[in-house]
Amino acid sequence: MRKHWPNMKIDIEISDTVVDLLGEGVDPTIQSLKLAEDATVADALKALGIAPDAQLLLILDERVVPHSERDALALHEGAALQILPPLKGG
Repeated sequence: MRKHWPNMKIDIEISDTVVDLLGEGVDPTIQSLKLAEDATVADALKALGIAPDAQLLLILDERVVPHSERDALALHEGAALQILPPLKGG
């Protein structure tokens, strides 16, 4: 079995209103995350202690990530992931 070492760095921006969803021990001021090279958006959420199915607006490199793509959408070195509360109509 191949081991996946965390050697890819991505940038993280977490909205203040989402910080309470972070897992225990995760620094709420986190600005980057190291993940395995084959990591997905769902893997990034798991690393932050956030349930992969959480109702959030995720933006990867200025593109909205559909909920259905979280498990399959691969990250890359230097990717920028924004984690925001869901949009509400008005």
